[in-house]
Amino acid sequence: MAQIVAVIASTHATHTTQNRDFGPFHRFAWGYGWDLSTWKERTIVSRFGALTGYRSHMSFEPATEIGVVVLVNGQGSASSASDLVATHIYD
Repeated sequence: MAQIVAVIASTHATHTTQNRDFGPFHRFAWGYGWDLSTWKERTIVSRFGALTGYRSHMSFEPATEIGVVVLVNGQGSASSASDLVATHIYD
C-alpha cells in the first residue's frame, strides 16, 4: 500500500515548470498528467478537459484533502462556469 501512495504522490510532484494563468488558476508546474496551480495562495492539483459543448473540471487541494469535479454542458461563457463552481466550493 505504501508503494501505491508513493507512486500517486510522485504524479503530483513537479516534473517541469510552467508560468501561465488558466482562468482563476496560476499554473506553476506540471506533474505526471496534472497541472500544479495556485489559487488564493493555495496549491491546487487539477486536470481540465473540453470538447465542443462540454467542459470538465477535476481538481483537489492536497492540504485540505478537498476534491471537486464539475461537468458543464454548453459553449462560450458556460465553460468558465465549471471553474466558478469549483472556486466557490474551495471558498
